[in-house]
Amino acid sequence: MKKHRKTLLESRLDAQRDTLNTVVQAAGGAQIDLARVLGVTQAAVSKWVTRGWVPLARAREIEALYGVPRTQVANPTMVDALTDASLV
Repeated sequence: MKKHRKTLLESRLDAQRDTLNTVVQAAGGAQIDLARVLGVTQAAVSKWVTRGWVPLARAREIEALYGVPRTQVANPTMVDALTDASLV
């Protein structure tokens, strides 16, 4: 059986999931804590952690509140596109 090699995107998303879990810990330790701070549902935070990124507007909020660069939690495809266009 072949061993699955992670793509660069999969590796980035794994790192971003770790970063998001760190933000959850900083918010109080539970997804509901971060949800309350950001004014969203726990289900929204769960979705973000599962997929590995947050909407850009939320990435800005997380950056402002927790000092985590938005590029570490926003959609990596969008970050790459914005970086290429010199908009980040």
